[in-house]
Amino acid sequence: MHRSAAACVHMFDADDDAFDERDTPIAPPVPVGAISRRSSLLQSLTAAASSSASRAQSGSNSPAADSRPLEDSKGSYFSNSMSNLAFAMSANTDITAVTPNDALFAPYPARTPYKQPKSRASSPTPRKSIVEDRVPREVETTSLRFVPRKPNTDLTALRNVHIEDSFSARPGIRQHRNQADMRDFYANASWQILRYRKGNGGLTNAIPTNDRTYPSFAWIGTLGMPTDSLDERTKKAISDALIKDYQNYPVIVSDSTFDGHYSHYCKQILWPTLHYQIPDNPKSKAYEDHSWIHYYTLNRGIADAVIAAYKPDDIIWIHDYHLFLVPNMVRQALPDAVIGYFLHVSFPSSEVFRCLPTRRTILEGMLGANYIGFQTSEYARHFMQTCNRILAADVANNVVRYLGRASYIGSCAIGINPHRLAMELTKSEVTQWRSVFRQKWEGMKIIASRDKMDNMRGLKQKFLAFERFLLKHPERKRDTVLVQVCMTDRSNSETELDISEIIDRINSSNADISSHQPVVLLNQDIAYEQYLALLLESDSFVVTSLREGMNLTCHEYIFVQSENCGSLILSEFTGTASGPFREEALIVNPWSIEKVAEAFDMAVSMSMDERRKRWKKMYQYITTHTGFDWTKSNLDAISTAWKNSRRVSDIVPPLDMKMVKSQFQLVQAPAYRMFFFDYEGTLTFWGSSKSSFFASPQKVIAALIELTSDPNNVIYLMSGLMAGELERTFRQVPNLGLIAENGCYIRPFASNEWISLIDERKLSWVPTVKKYLDAISERILGSYLVVRKASIAFHIEDAEDPVQVEQWTGECVNHINVFFERENIKAVASDHIIVVEPLDVTKSRAAEFALGRELSRRDNKLPGFLMVVGNAEDDENVFLWADRLGIPQQYVFTATFPRRISQAKASVEGINGALSLLAELAAHH
Repeated sequence: MHRSAAACVHMFDADDDAFDERDTPIAPPVPVGAISRRSSLLQSLTAAASSSASRAQSGSNSPAADSRPLEDSKGSYFSNSMSNLAFAMSANTDITAVTPNDALFAPYPARTPYKQPKSRASSPTPRKSIVEDRVPREVETTSLRFVPRKPNTDLTALRNVHIEDSFSARPGIRQHRNQADMRDFYANASWQILRYRKGNGGLTNAIPTNDRTYPSFAWIGTLGMPTDSLDERTKKAISDALIKDYQNYPVIVSDSTFDGHYSHYCKQILWPTLHYQIPDNPKSKAYEDHSWIHYYTLNRGIADAVIAAYKPDDIIWIHDYHLFLVPNMVRQALPDAVIGYFLHVSFPSSEVFRCLPTRRTILEGMLGANYIGFQTSEYARHFMQTCNRILAADVANNVVRYLGRASYIGSCAIGINPHRLAMELTKSEVTQWRSVFRQKWEGMKIIASRDKMDNMRGLKQKFLAFERFLLKHPERKRDTVLVQVCMTDRSNSETELDISEIIDRINSSNADISSHQPVVLLNQDIAYEQYLALLLESDSFVVTSLREGMNLTCHEYIFVQSENCGSLILSEFTGTASGPFREEALIVNPWSIEKVAEAFDMAVSMSMDERRKRWKKMYQYITTHTGFDWTKSNLDAISTAWKNSRRVSDIVPPLDMKMVKSQFQLVQAPAYRMFFFDYEGTLTFWGSSKSSFFASPQKVIAALIELTSDPNNVIYLMSGLMAGELERTFRQVPNLGLIAENGCYIRPFASNEWISLIDERKLSWVPTVKKYLDAISERILGSYLVVRKASIAFHIEDAEDPVQVEQWTGECVNHINVFFERENIKAVASDHIIVVEPLDVTKSRAAEFALGRELSRRDNKLPGFLMVVGNAEDDENVFLWADRLGIPQQYVFTATFPRRISQAKASVEGINGALSLLAELAAHH
């Protein structure tokens, strides 16, 4: 099916390594999502909330706005704001004061449900550049002007809503008006949508805007600004303009909801947990329960907006951890929608993720998507193991099956936009800044780094390692400088104090006070032109993150280093450290101070030939794995996953017995028919030991005797029972083919010889796994083990404590799959039975072996009639195998029971329906 529009739903985050100050547009007006349509494809990058700082605090980390037009200003109206909308407000009355470190902000209500950060009015003014001396500046009063409205052709541009007026600033004083006064002020103020120059550059630069080979995009998101002070008329006017002019669908939530969602649940609970730092401080615990309500509420608002904007054939693409719940919320309302989800940050191991109290709800929310993408295969594997352990979901072949729905899992690392970056490098400002840096650090080795002031960025470890490097190589103090750009986060003041102490110690180590300082720290972000110039002039770039998804600054550094071929020091705990980067970058463990110090020495001492060799391979990877490639790969994967899941999720129609009988009777010798019937749960009851374990097999035996009496019929029974059990049960049926232990052993049709399809020398795991499961069984009253020759079945359907069953099912499955991985075995939970068997064992493999025997006997002729009937999860691969044999589809019949997702093309009404089918076939043989 052709799809031509896509809607993007993404929450822009200040932690996304995506601070961009490019003149080119970066992100959509309301970053909670994008719905793009060319004809009808909704790819929803639902960008939920824009920025924590823009709403949770009223201070800015950016310099005051200067007198240049708004789109050229390096100042940000909101500190670290990632939204597409930001209100810049002023009035002749003293509504709020501006300090040199505060751009023009819309004030927050005087009272908020959470404790606000302390005022930064008295803080030292940060430098505008990394070469500016720290000298006091006078407070400037800036008057904002209207920028003429221009037609916008870029749907992904991030823009400001500008409210015009002027005011006199009183430094250090911030005054508030009551809510009613503020609404009156906003109601009478004029506003305009303008381009905003910061946003999630990683994502938005990966979305093609003027390429007809891609679908068009619309965005859904929240306003990254306080909204409680806006009256309904203003809110509606802003929303209407964004939808009409830019195809941006704003979601307006209360300030307390935004703050609770972003600043508290996302930043204090989810962000640390996803990066292996379980929050245990009283502050985060106090907010956890309350902020979860806000997290849920905002996700609900985003989902409702997606549902309202959705049109048939749209693709919904949801992004990042801010919107974990949206996929399932949308799925409940739009069961047939095409939904994709991508997690931009790391996903931890199940041991860490299980610490979240809301773990089940989050996983179930993600599994509402047809396709779930991750930055690396490691994160994807962690997610599948977590689903297996916590939800006891069936996980196989990168597919998670849960509650009758299949979610396909994949990994594809995001890339940069080389074309746009190359254009940025040609700007005169970049050239000018390069000259400044060359003059300041002439003849020196420059090591550059750019991080958020966050304890997960490994800043402390980086500076300790640099200190160790200089102690071991004191001569390097004179010719090496580490330039660290930090995007300030005032919530990490402890981290800032720690690294400041280390930096002061390093810089004071020189006996000569006239010498340069080995470390230059800029405690704020810099203009994009300065950043590019720094990358161009650097000899090395260092990333020591303790955990991180994909660090695109590394990609940018390698791309711009065509002249210098600079070296890259990279933490092994970043997603970027996979692929060719693992071989060519200097991979380090940031916790090993000694090894990182050695990497500093290697980076500044490496020969040009060696640098060029390493750089060339990384450059080739970056230019062939761009952001556009990432977008296309994900859209293709989402569409493919939807098609696959669509097939298995459609209502399975009843088996057409008239068609079956017609095709059955058409087969005449030398043509032949083949049948594969599942036994337990399909032709006989399989359940609690308190009830009948098996129904009487006499009806099955009688029908099979009739069918096998026709030499044109080749019949196999598939079972989890041992070979001896099957042989004794069906000894009266001549020539019957038997498949035992779910494919471990087979007795071919018209043969008395059992053939092993596994390597019996590799069954040493059985006693060890049995011992482990015995220990678990002792704790679960009512459970028991059935140990077979090459498999083990752990029955917990009769357990007396359902809570224990839920707890231990996922635990057992995960433990066996992880700790016995080298034994090449798998554990699968189905219908309260955990089956442990060799990894390469499947019923489809046994069916293929059976067909091969017949082909060798019948001049390689495929059967003229093929039927597969089953009701177990492991029968699904047999249905797929049957459909792919190349037999005309009118001669292939696959059937399962109703009300279950299946690859089968038809259904029969339970065990009685399967028995009736067998009896009717026997009557017409």
